[in-house]
Amino acid sequence: MNYIKAGLALIFSGFLLFIILAIFGLVKLGLFLVFPFAISTSVLSIIPFLLIFIGFIMIFFYPFVNDYRYNDYTYYDQDEYNHEDSKNEYNKDDYKESSKKYSGFLLIGPVPIIFGNDRRLVYISIIIAVLIIIFYFIIILAHLL
Repeated sequence: MNYIKAGLALIFSGFLLFIILAIFGLVKLGLFLVFPFAISTSVLSIIPFLLIFIGFIMIFFYPFVNDYRYNDYTYYDQDEYNHEDSKNEYNKDDYKESSKKYSGFLLIGPVPIIFGNDRRLVYISIIIAVLIIIFYFIIILAHLL
């Protein structure tokens, strides 16, 4: 069974169950800044939380389970794998070493934490973070006035 599909199905069914419970009035849903929350006195409201939590756990542990289950060396016979025809010499000049470039930012409140290994991408992340902070303050000022 594919853990990612099962995890996504559990997360989707948890959110769907939240919506159904909200329609029947058993759960009140809200949003605090960007964090969703649910208020309920019913025991049924625990079920969607469990479905969503188990779905995230299944997706999180998928790479660890997948590495042990689908090991490349289990499909080959040892003698066949060490056969002379399968040993290919390669020239290092034929393969270009590629380095991954990344950059990103975390906004904790209005404070950005910016990281990356490429200067150009870090500058782009800084610009995006500043634009989001400006947009955030414009929305706050619009609500205050």
